Amino acid sequence: MAHAVTPARPSKSSIKEKFLELYRVKPLSQISIRELADACNLSRSTFYFYFEDINALYKDCEQDALKYMESHLPDFVIYTVARNANRYIDSIVKHMQMLQLQANLFSCLLTGSESSSFRKQWFDMIYYNCQKTINCSNVTSPEERENLTRFFAAGKLDILTNWILSGCKQSPESVARISAQILFQGVYGQDIGSIN
Repeated sequence: MAHAVTPARPSKSSIKEKFLELYRVKPLSQISIRELADACNLSRSTFYFYFEDINALYKDCEQDALKYMESHLPDFVIYTVARNANRYIDSIVKHMQMLQLQANLFSCLLTGSESSSFRKQWFDMIYYNCQKTINCSNVTSPEERENLTRFFAAGKLDILTNWILSGCKQSPESVARISAQILFQGVYGQDIGSIN
């Protein structure tokens, strides 16, 4: 006797991918659960198995992006505070190689209808992590801590945003060197020619 085969439930990640396709071309407020369910060839009840609503799905995508961004952040903040440009460059390259794998996610969030909110969360996350690491370092002046934290957070956000939105065309190595040059010369006046 043959058994009926139950179709596989779409994965959470496949629903997110289809959502990003829609979000790339229309504002969040115009994406309906029905439209997304139809695009994924799933029932609305299956959508609700994973997400409360479209906003919850969007927030889940944001959290994915922020987790990816945060993964190497402590390393390159530590190397910045330690004034170790070579290690800073190495950690940025590893981080960017990982971000390249998620370029579609970041690109959608940086250009979508909620992009200003996402950019603020991204900046705040970088700022908080930088501040936490710098406060545990031997940088003694409160003014120096604040300047380094703001410079680092704004610079990191700008450089990575521009790189992602340009389609990750430049190599991570060249972007990391530019980042190091801006950061180490701008904050410490360190001669970038000394970076191997």
